[in-house]
Parts: sequence; structure tokens; C-alpha cells
Amino acid sequence: MIRIIILAFIIFLPTLAQSQEPIPSASVSSKNKKEHSSHTANKSNTYNRGTEKNPIFITEIVPEPTADERDAEAKDRDQKASYERWIVWSTITIAIFTVVMGITTIFLWMESKKTAWFAGQTVATMKDTSERQLRAYLSNKIIEIPVNIDDRGKLSVTTAVKNYGNTPAHNMMGTNHIGIYNLPITDTNPLDKVIFADEISKSSIAPGEVYYMTIALKKQFTQNDISIIESGGRALFLVGKIKYVDVFGKQHSSKCCLISTGETFKSRTFSYYHEGNEED
Repeated sequence: MIRIIILAFIIFLPTLAQSQEPIPSASVSSKNKKEHSSHTANKSNTYNRGTEKNPIFITEIVPEPTADERDAEAKDRDQKASYERWIVWSTITIAIFTVVMGITTIFLWMESKKTAWFAGQTVATMKDTSERQLRAYLSNKIIEIPVNIDDRGKLSVTTAVKNYGNTPAHNMMGTNHIGIYNLPITDTNPLDKVIFADEISKSSIAPGEVYYMTIALKKQFTQNDISIIESGGRALFLVGKIKYVDVFGKQHSSKCCLISTGETFKSRTFSYYHEGNEED
């Protein structure tokens, strides 16, 4: 019995001794843990791959394309080239069309300008034609003007100004000159004798109306003057000028130069001289 008790004591003695060991402090335990984790980290870093320090290099081995893949790739390249050619030709066609449209637009603009110009000219011509048809026309070119010589040798001529237009003439001014000149005329021209005086009166002449003006020779007309004129050595000149404004506000003028000599003077009438006869 004593042997059994001794044997049991020997078996439980180590267990009792272990239970009697002191419990380690918290600082010692934490230190041990840090040393253990540092050791573990160093161990893991030693064998870790795929990091910045230990990169992993992967080599990809591309297999050779098959015949079908090569045919498909060639077909894709041909389609892409054909599409690019189509884009290029489309762009060129659009550019050419744009240029043609631009040139056409310029020509149309020029034609429209020309048409507008012609239209303006047509309107101006029609307006001018209308004004010419309606405006007043005064004329003093009446050659059936009798030469009057009274018993005292006073020569006078009555001139007539007529409105041949369709509208009245306003602000009409008229002046005449009569004189005897040698033929041919050398130094003094009777056309230079027509001058409008500042105090000359103005009048209006209705369509178809006749305005009369009488002018007399300043010097006495003698029998000797009659003989020379009838022989053609001298001539009686009658120069007249009128100015007026039509209903459209435009100013016009008319000039006449009449001559009486030889047989014309014997009939006491006038004929047109070769110059000095103008009207507008």
C-alpha cells in the first residue's frame, strides 16, 4: 500500500511543480509577441514574390495564328483600306462639288447684278422716255417770220416761241438779237450777241401756246441797206435763245440762228443759218 502511494506521488510531482511557476508579466508577454511577429514578418518577406522588391516577370507566349485567322486579318485589312479609299474619294467629290457650287454662286451673283443693272437701265430708260413724251418742248425755229420795214425806215421782226410738248414750261426766258453783217462773216459773229439780261422777265407757256417777242433794229434801215442785202453782199441775222424748266424740274434751252439775204430777203423771210441752231 505504501508503494502505491509513493508511486502516485512521483507521477503527480511534475504537474504540481509546473503549476507553481510564476505567471509572466504583460510587458514580457507583449515583448515576446513583438519578437514573434517581427520574426514572422522577416520570414514572410524573405519568401514573398510579386512586390516592388521582388517583382514577378511573366513571359506570354503568343501562339502562331492559324490560316483562318490570317485570312480573317487580311480580309479586315482589305475592308479597312477600301473604307478609307471610299472616305478619300467621297471627300474629294464633296470638295469638287463645293468648288463648283461656289463658282456657280459667283456666276449667279454676277448675273443677278447684271440683271439688276439692266433692270435699272430699263426703268431709267422707261422713265426718261416717259418724261420725254410728257415734257414741254419750246422752239423758236419759225422761219416764216416776216420782216417789217415801216415808212420811217424802222426794221422790226416778231418772233414766236411755241410749246410743242404735252405739259407746261415754267420760268421761260427768251432773248433775241438782230443785226446786219457782211458776208462772209469774218470778225464779228452774231451768235456772240445773245446775252440774257438780269432783269429779263419769266413766264409759263402751256402746251400748244405761242409766245411772241418783237425786236427792232437799232439803226435806221436805209434803201442802200436793202439793196446790199438783196444783192447778197450783206445779210440780216436774227439770233434767239430761250431757257425754261419742265414739269420734272429739268432745265432746257433752245437756240436759233436765222439769216435773210438775197432772194430770201426779197420775200422778207428767213432761212436757217448753218450753225447756231440747237435745242434739247
